[in-house]
Amino acid sequence: ALPISIQRLKRDPQGNTILAASNVVASGVGDDEIAAFFRLGVVYVIYTSTAGAITMVSSTDDATTFS
Repeated sequence: ALPISIQRLKRDPQGNTILAASNVVASGVGDDEIAAFFRLGVVYVIYTSTAGAITMVSSTDDATTFS
């Protein structure tokens, strides 16, 4: 199986790319479920890892960096 990563790409309302595609999570992503949402200024990405654990990363800087 190919390795799976999670990437993000930021676009403005007109569809112009303002931040090129890059990895949010580079490895260890399972191939069954992923979710992303925005709440109160925080971007959340939740996924199932290859070990079967539910994992969450978040960004408080408009999806520029995640931890």
